[in-house]
Amino acid sequence: MKTLLRSEKLKIQLTRQERMGQFGHSLLRLLQNESLPLIDLFIREAIQNSLDATLPEKEETIVDVGVKEFSNEKLASKLDGITEVLKAKYSGDKPKAIYLSDKNTSGLTGAIRDNENQDLQESKIYKLIYGISMNQTQSGAGGSWGLGKTSFFRLGNGIVFYYTRVKLDDGRYEQRLAASLIEDSNNPESLLKDNSRGIAWWGWKADDDYYSDTYPITDENEINDILDIFNLKPYAGQETGTTVIIPYINEKRIESHDIKHEDYDMKKVNWWEQDLESRIEIAIQKWYGIRVFNKDYQKYYGSYLNISINGNHLYPIKFTTFFQKLRELYSYALRSKDEPNLGRDPDNFKIKGIELNRMALSKDSNKIVGDLAYCTLDKEELEMIPPNNEAHPLEYLGFTRDEDIKELNSNIIAYTRKPAMIIDYDVNGIWSQNVPRLDNKIVLGIFVPRSEQILHEDFQNELLNLDDYLRKSENADHASWQDVIVNNKKTTIVSRIRGNVSKILNEEYGDRIEESKDSKASVLGRKLGNLILPSTKKGKTGKQTVGDGNQSGKGDKRNRKLNFEVIDTNITGEDTLELITKINLDKKTACIIDIDINMGTRVYSYSQWIKDMNLNYPFEITNTKVNCINDSPINQEVSELNMDALEIIQSAFSNPNRIEINNQDDILISLTLSIQVKINDNTISPVFQVKEVNSND
Repeated sequence: MKTLLRSEKLKIQLTRQERMGQFGHSLLRLLQNESLPLIDLFIREAIQNSLDATLPEKEETIVDVGVKEFSNEKLASKLDGITEVLKAKYSGDKPKAIYLSDKNTSGLTGAIRDNENQDLQESKIYKLIYGISMNQTQSGAGGSWGLGKTSFFRLGNGIVFYYTRVKLDDGRYEQRLAASLIEDSNNPESLLKDNSRGIAWWGWKADDDYYSDTYPITDENEINDILDIFNLKPYAGQETGTTVIIPYINEKRIESHDIKHEDYDMKKVNWWEQDLESRIEIAIQKWYGIRVFNKDYQKYYGSYLNISINGNHLYPIKFTTFFQKLRELYSYALRSKDEPNLGRDPDNFKIKGIELNRMALSKDSNKIVGDLAYCTLDKEELEMIPPNNEAHPLEYLGFTRDEDIKELNSNIIAYTRKPAMIIDYDVNGIWSQNVPRLDNKIVLGIFVPRSEQILHEDFQNELLNLDDYLRKSENADHASWQDVIVNNKKTTIVSRIRGNVSKILNEEYGDRIEESKDSKASVLGRKLGNLILPSTKKGKTGKQTVGDGNQSGKGDKRNRKLNFEVIDTNITGEDTLELITKINLDKKTACIIDIDINMGTRVYSYSQWIKDMNLNYPFEITNTKVNCINDSPINQEVSELNMDALEIIQSAFSNPNRIEINNQDDILISLTLSIQVKINDNTISPVFQVKEVNSND
């Protein structure tokens, strides 16, 4: 293959305007997960690619990820077509690059041009650099090459370098390097000034036509020149692997992507959010900590993950306690099929096999689809107390609101599959549906599938084993499992796994509330933080408020027709709360106040609860009194109130736990109400729903 002269630039390949052609801005939207930090998305996808490429005989996959400063002048001089744009845009800056380099992997093997008589669908280098939406094909792989890699382009200005060393069929080693760009061409800050597609590549080509194909350069001296810019060393000896380099990291974009609306100004900055290296460290622990130096994983599935940050090993002993505990549970779950006594008393954890008896696994299997390992952890066990003062577990998972982290009582269930990347952390959601919250403890669990189990005979024409099914059930960002159609048959494997997990946890912890040493009144007092809906804002006084149901939740400053806040709470009996609330209601405005049920990922109204659950409602408004109107003392029960322009009704016929207020006056009124609430079930969290309604209703 021809190579560049040392003084030459990497030549650019632009994309022509054509029918059905992809645009950079549309590719950047392909990965539709806006809930995860950008660093997390990158770590999830890049390490997954490294693990998928591990050579079969290797005991460990070696990955080094880190941050480098580099010379803009030197790098710009290597990139044909945008040299002057880069020099002008980053003049005087000290730009940074994030790199991820792996070893004991195959590297980006395969054909790099159409005329090599090889199937480009099987070419790793073609799929990663030049293809879009091309899936991995090997068993147990993490997923798509072409979709997930769009996370790479979002960290910087859209430029990504790919450097690899491969072993050819004739036994020789070859180095390859190319670069690509995906950007939003509609952005005035875009690098390609005369191209509306927003897609480009850099490499070698035989001519100077901007639109002709480029190919990776293979000259070692030219490659070393570019690696030197980033202070990175080339592969040597018998090493093969791939290094991804993302220059011009946009730290402001990374930080702003994680801002939680108006809460950001009041949110403390955690230690791992103060620099890129720390963000990377927590992202690794969060998503791949269970595979890091894990010899149990090596025993059952293959290579463990040997990972470094800027060349310094990240050993599990350096993990935060929360992720150490999760890693331990994962190992227990892996070992449980060979060690059936794991999780028995007096162990401080439990392990239960998840069985699906019909239409899941083959007829002659043992019907066990996986194992759930779980435990409870208090502040001391999580080292949240001095001298370590570790963060609340939910903070590591991206929860930032005070009401989320005020109490230590969440149910956190992680789930994964064969590659040992955590798919998601389900917090008080469908994996722990109806599981009560414990006092001053979290429930931490992880579901680990037995990936090699053979699927039911009706599915085997399309998918062979359980890991194949779970892989198909994932979205492009690998962020969740959803049941899919297999062989034209509707399957419910995932939903039944979730149902069995929540059933086991309910059986384990459902009676713990009764065993609590605290009185009901103390339990109720600690629940007051849950009385306001998750969409609440903090006003200037620091008190929690709720806008009307039509507000966007983004903190706009329009005049509100309705404002609600809880200003005080009192425990008046063993199972009774008094809430002092203030309501500002604009002229000719009506509203309703409901006490609904918070079940984690869903809020049940009174009618939904009665219809779906067929259970008695756990809360009851027993009395409502008007204390003040426009700061004038009233002190009357609502049933005694007699005012022409103000109507207040407690316990409407359609909902006995509703208060209706109708201000028919021509001025705004301010009400202070005393609401007595009886709690019939202290394992369920109440929330207030307050919204404006038509005053004529």
